[in-house]
Amino acid sequence: MSVKDAIERMLRETLYLKFDVEKSGGMVFVARGNLEYLYGHDFALGWAREKFGFDVEYLFYDEPGSKSLELGLLITETKDLNGRLEDISEVERKKKTSDLEDLLKDIHSIF
Repeated sequence: MSVKDAIERMLRETLYLKFDVEKSGGMVFVARGNLEYLYGHDFALGWAREKFGFDVEYLFYDEPGSKSLELGLLITETKDLNGRLEDISEVERKKKTSDLEDLLKDIHSIF
């Protein structure tokens, strides 16, 4: 997986708050696991600098032989978050509901 693609996907699919990423202070990309699955660090630095106007910092925790790769993205110095906390609680409520629905769909009546 390329670092750039991972960052784009996280920004597109997993942000809980709506804000202008370009107005934030920076990003810290965290990866733990078998880092052989990850590539394109230098390209991602240039891409982020061009797209957002700042560098991406990396924190890598290599676990050779691991069959997984855990990724995270921290966005620093965000602005304009007033009134956005309601968005977080709504997303979390929907997530909890869908998690419960997932569990319940696997339960079959014995009667």
